[in-house]
Amino acid sequence: MSAKNSRISGFMWRFLCSILVIAAAVVYSVCTYIKKTYNVSLEEIINTFFLPTEGTGATVILDAMRFCVPFVFWLGGIIAAAICVIDVKLSGRKYKYLILWRTAVFFLCVINAAASLAYVDISYGLTDYLRMRNSSTTVYEEYYVDPMSADVTINDPKRNLIYIFIESMENTYADAQMGGAQEHNYIPNLTQLADENISFSNSDRLGGFLPSTGTGWTMAGLLACTSGVPFSFPLQGNKMEMEKLFGSGLHTMGDFLEKEGYANYFLCGSDAAFAGRDKYFEQHGNYEIFDYNTAIMEENISSDYYVWWGYEDLKLYDIAKKKLLEISKNPEPFNFTLLTVDMHATSGYICSNCRDQYPEQLANVVACADRQAYDFIEWLKAQDFYKDTTIVITGDHLRMDKDLMPDADENYERTVYNCFINSAVQPQEDVMINRRFTAEDIFPTVLASIGYKIKDGRLGLGTDLFSGRQTLAEQLGINQLNVLLSAGSDYYIQHFSPELNVETGRDKYKNTDCITSINFCGPGYNLDQYDHSGISYAEDEYSWSDGYHTRIVIPTNSNAERLFVSLKVTQTYTDKPNYTLNCNGQAVLSGTAEYYGYLEFEAENTSNTLILEIDLPDAVSPSVYGSADERILSLAFYDLKIYEIISN
Repeated sequence: MSAKNSRISGFMWRFLCSILVIAAAVVYSVCTYIKKTYNVSLEEIINTFFLPTEGTGATVILDAMRFCVPFVFWLGGIIAAAICVIDVKLSGRKYKYLILWRTAVFFLCVINAAASLAYVDISYGLTDYLRMRNSSTTVYEEYYVDPMSADVTINDPKRNLIYIFIESMENTYADAQMGGAQEHNYIPNLTQLADENISFSNSDRLGGFLPSTGTGWTMAGLLACTSGVPFSFPLQGNKMEMEKLFGSGLHTMGDFLEKEGYANYFLCGSDAAFAGRDKYFEQHGNYEIFDYNTAIMEENISSDYYVWWGYEDLKLYDIAKKKLLEISKNPEPFNFTLLTVDMHATSGYICSNCRDQYPEQLANVVACADRQAYDFIEWLKAQDFYKDTTIVITGDHLRMDKDLMPDADENYERTVYNCFINSAVQPQEDVMINRRFTAEDIFPTVLASIGYKIKDGRLGLGTDLFSGRQTLAEQLGINQLNVLLSAGSDYYIQHFSPELNVETGRDKYKNTDCITSINFCGPGYNLDQYDHSGISYAEDEYSWSDGYHTRIVIPTNSNAERLFVSLKVTQTYTDKPNYTLNCNGQAVLSGTAEYYGYLEFEAENTSNTLILEIDLPDAVSPSVYGSADERILSLAFYDLKIYEIISN
């Protein structure tokens, strides 16, 4: 071997060994930090990591870096450097000794890397997780009740809804006598509210809903409590972010309320973009969102103000009061949902209202959150709109770090807090205690609490707890339910998020030249280059059909005998409207349009022009729901693509 080649091979060997050592150190450090700090499952780690991360709290990132970076530097960096230095010194020795050295060290590096993965597997069940995700479940085919086809009604006058999600609020913070697991009751006010109002429990004392697969982090908890399904989207390259849609096939609480003329609002003290919360609420109920960025724009905080995840709950409740006083003056009923953040892991945020009552930081944060929530409820009760308003308080999920958790008895069952105040319906005592229920059951229960009548008592995977009917956790057992929810589901993707299902005609022709691309929105908008009618102006992510008939004339400029046409529909204004699509005077497609989907067909290219016409008999004007918008809406178009079909 030449000296030059020897130097190159030596460099590559040292580089590869260094990568293996440092990668193993990263895996060891991250896994050790999470085990030391958090009490979470692998599912929660993976989903939190892969979701959009704009707005992540700086403290969370800094805490992790303070632990992991020194660990990686001292364990990984120094070992890697030592290997490289020794190898350089040995490079001048006999070749056979150098080969033995490099073989032995490389083998040890591989063993070390494999051991780091084994450490993750032992700590978090990586193998079991992958096995479950690669298996399939029929839980949705067997038990899911489509809210769009369920018999659900609401009577006038409609009640307002104020839904308070308190970050990481669980019943463990109460004392053992009341149903918690602490020596002191850190949530006396919330305990009192649960006792004086409606609170469903897993015992005969303070209790709540059980953790279930796909509900253990904030976005998952919000999703389950408002849609009746867990978070089980495949996070392959984060296609939700790419498609700019979030669960387009779901029919959620916000969708129900918007259809009944409610104005929906979501308030949080962080960046609403974190984990796609803005997309979820905007696309399911047209929520107006007030977040950290809005607070700056409205001068509720200064542009350089940033604590914890944005701004603290003390300011959140003040903003909520101001917004509610404005909103309550409007004639339409409202749904005002707010999400607190001070109790977020790790250890919570000490604000100016927190008292130094207990030695543990989190205990003081929890006690402060308890007082602030109670004071806000008392303020709400003093307002004129309270008599027509139902207030719901729940946690979003169980606490993720280990603070205050080691005191819990091994036999103690941790549950998420819930309370219904001024409900439109009162349950029998026996349906409130000794229940087995999950976040999915909160969805129909909240709707029932504001006056919705749900025939058969079930929506999504959830059961209206007021109805007294068995929940899936009671019917199947919580362990079996979690097993079923852990597996993959084609039904979930096809029905709840078809935008993630890549099995479309576009994929069949993706290696073929796209001869025509019409964009109905965004920077690439070019619809005006084509003769068209019955299509409204471009909005941020689509253009609506306007009227009962839509027409586009498209020159093909192609010699191919057959073409493939794909029209991407991103929204429907009414529930699965009927349509008929004609091409050059002949009907090629008809049926009911989904919220998200593709209208696709093959067409003869006989005249080098395609005239596409869509009849939309179910189109309706928003004005019938009280809006000032007088357009006649049915389908929202994203883009249209035409491909040549090349004969073999």
